[in-house]
Amino acid sequence: MNKSYVILLLCGLSILFAGCPYGADVPIDKEPTIPIDKTLLGKWENSSASDYTYYFRADDANTYRISKISSSTGDSTVYFAFESKIDNVSFINIYEANEFGSKTYYLYKLTKRGTSKISMEEVTDNIDEKFDTSEELKAYLAKHQHLSFLFNKDADEYVRMD
Repeated sequence: MNKSYVILLLCGLSILFAGCPYGADVPIDKEPTIPIDKTLLGKWENSSASDYTYYFRADDANTYRISKISSSTGDSTVYFAFESKIDNVSFINIYEANEFGSKTYYLYKLTKRGTSKISMEEVTDNIDEKFDTSEELKAYLAKHQHLSFLFNKDADEYVRMD
């Protein structure tokens, strides 16, 4: 294998993994306490791609159950999510349901644009810190949420489909 091929491969992999959301071992709040927003319930699609349809349902009074359905294969993945607030800024903690009980929380800044549009900005995976408690994570986000490095460059826009 020549050297230029290896360099090209490494560059390609770095681009592939760039922009992934930060995965935390703890959520922003220990427990979901903010009631679900009924305007988020329903069918949603990314405004720039229709690869997946997302169905937001209430799992309980404070937790959403999100089904992600592939438009091409019909495959489904189930996530759970709940909202946290830091200085009146909404964040959403999303984790995948699994049989092992372990959770990785993916964090997004959530901006509601009326009842038919939402914007989600991924908390970047460039964060090197590891947090043992929700309090530590929340303090970090509160301190840095106004700095551009905390979020990936592009926000995903979702539109209501029902």
